[in-house]
Amino acid sequence: KNLLLIGITCTLFVACKKKSEEDTTFHTLVFTKTTGYRHESIDAGKTMFGNKATDWNLTLTETEDAGTFTVDNLKNYKIIVLLNSSGELFTDPQ
Repeated sequence: KNLLLIGITCTLFVACKKKSEEDTTFHTLVFTKTTGYRHESIDAGKTMFGNKATDWNLTLTETEDAGTFTVDNLKNYKIIVLLNSSGELFTDPQ
């Protein structure tokens, strides 16, 4: 069971809806791991998300650690961004 993600500039998965009207912050995981081709635009993408975080009501966590993809940890995020991730990124349990 190999998972291969290639050449995706920016893919957003909305993990859940707002919990209440007061909850307007979108906790966002930005994942940039590559085991194949390393896109030169990853740093620019991370910078863009950092620059837009306030405008878009995002709190960002940037990582290349696939170990963050656990059921318990992913419950903390409303948005998951696979930012130019490529290659075999996850183990079977992940």
